[in-house]
Amino acid sequence: MGAGEHLFARWLMGSTTASSTRWLEVGVAADYRVWLHKSVRLNFGADAAFSFLHLGDVRAIEGVSGQLEAWSGRAGGIVGVDVRAFKNGWVGLHVDPGFVLRPVSFQDRDDKRGTIQGLWLGFGVTLQVEHLLPG
Repeated sequence: MGAGEHLFARWLMGSTTASSTRWLEVGVAADYRVWLHKSVRLNFGADAAFSFLHLGDVRAIEGVSGQLEAWSGRAGGIVGVDVRAFKNGWVGLHVDPGFVLRPVSFQDRDDKRGTIQGLWLGFGVTLQVEHLLPG
């Protein structure tokens, strides 16, 4: 079982020049695992996600006064190492480089303009429980 796919959801929070930012995404990923040992494997793949964005303290998003939410998307890669934690469970350390597919422009309370766009670099710790289907 070197190849796999999965659905995921992520809830991310942070700061931008527009104050607090919340990013909720749902997506799909495909990966390929290279086994180094029965308890260690490398993980390579790609993912794409549809995203809901909330900017906490802005005057406008995409030119609409009073709007605090927008939608966007993200695509990227997956590179990581997984270590067996128990019989069907794995703990992974992953790097997720990518880019924002749909830039979101905003205007903050001081009338400064900005855009959420460009490259993305995520780091993750994962817990994956696998169940093999009879086949």
